[in-house]
Amino acid sequence: RSPQIRMLRSRHWIASRLYVLRVASAAALAKTAHRAGTKVGRVTHGAGLGLNKSTKRNTTMLHVSNVSVTYPDGTEVLREVSFTLGRGENVALIGANGAGKTSLLLSLSGLLGIQGGTVSADGVTLGKKTLGDYRKRIGLVFQNPDDQLFMPSIFEDVAFGPRNLGVPEDEIGRLVERTLESLNIARLSERSPLKLSGGEKRLCALATTLAMEPDYLLLDEPTAFLDPKARHILAKLLKTLPQGKLIATHDLPFAKQTCTRVLLLNNGGIRDRGEPTSDTLEAIEQELTGN
Repeated sequence: RSPQIRMLRSRHWIASRLYVLRVASAAALAKTAHRAGTKVGRVTHGAGLGLNKSTKRNTTMLHVSNVSVTYPDGTEVLREVSFTLGRGENVALIGANGAGKTSLLLSLSGLLGIQGGTVSADGVTLGKKTLGDYRKRIGLVFQNPDDQLFMPSIFEDVAFGPRNLGVPEDEIGRLVERTLESLNIARLSERSPLKLSGGEKRLCALATTLAMEPDYLLLDEPTAFLDPKARHILAKLLKTLPQGKLIATHDLPFAKQTCTRVLLLNNGGIRDRGEPTSDTLEAIEQELTGN
C-alpha cells in the first residue's frame, strides 16, 4: 500500500477512536450521575473549564506505573514507563519522531491497550470495568484538529459531548457560549470548521475537550499549524487552565515557556529531566540529534 493510503487510513482510525472516546466519556458521566441520583442537567459546568466543580477526589493525580505497549507486529514502543502528573501541572513530553509520544497519549486515554503496568486517574485504575469512569477524567486533543472537528459548525462540535451526556438543550447553549468565550473564540460559534485557520481550529478542538470538564489534558503537538500569534495565545491559555496537562511537543521554546517539568521519551523508556531550563533543553536536543 502507498504511504498516502496508509496515512489516510491512520487519520480515519484516529478520528473514529476520538468519536468513540467522546461518546464513551459522555455516557460514563451520565451513568455516574444516574447512579448518584443526580439530575444531569444540574451539573455545574464552570464555564466549560472545570473551575466550579464542587466535588473533590481524595487522590488528585494521574499516576503511570511501569506501562509497556507493544504493537501487533511485535514492536515494543513503550517499556516500563512511569511518571506522575498533578492537577494544574504542565509537563512537557519530548522525544524524536517515532519515539512513542502519541502512542503514550492514546494509551493514557484508553484508546490503545497496554500490555503491562497500570494507569490511574484520581485513584481510578484504567481497566475494562472502570473504563467509563476513568475516561471522564481524561481529555485528549489530537495533533491535527481536522481529526477532532467533524460537525457542521463549531457550536455543534462543542455541544456534541454535553448533548450525549443528556444536558438539556437550553443549558447546552449557555455551556457552549461560556466555553468558547473562555477561549476568546465565541465569534466562531456558527462557523464551519472547514473555513477556519489552523490556530482557530486548534482552539476549537480544545474547546470540544474542555466542554466535557476533564481533570487532565493530553495534548499532541499543540503548536503544530500555528503562527506566532496563535502560539502565544495558546501558551498563555495553557498556563491558566486548572487541569493537569501532558504536552507532547517538539517545540522546545514552547516547552520552556509553558511547562515546569520535562519528560524525555527515548528508546521506549522515559526519564524525568526536571525543570525545562535552557541548559536542560540544550542537553536534550543534543541527545536526540546526536550532536
